[in-house]
Amino acid sequence: MREDDIEQKFIDYAINNQWRIIQPEQDVINLVCHPKIKIMPVNSVVCTYVYEMYKEEKDFNNDLNYSSDEVRFSMKNPIQLHYAGG
Repeated sequence: MREDDIEQKFIDYAINNQWRIIQPEQDVINLVCHPKIKIMPVNSVVCTYVYEMYKEEKDFNNDLNYSSDEVRFSMKNPIQLHYAGG
């Protein structure tokens, strides 16, 4: 990261694109570091609100990104809980 001056790239990108960044801490890292970003396991970070989102069987079958088995696994085996939102 030091060799690539990533910290300054983060700062510059955040300043120059602040009007369109929705989640700065995630968006800046993902956009500046692309394509060097690796996908983590689905249970690596589980937002606490998923426990409210997935209450009925139909909820598990309507996820656009993950299978019902992946969602269930992540909810039962979270590595880190993320308290997102307000």
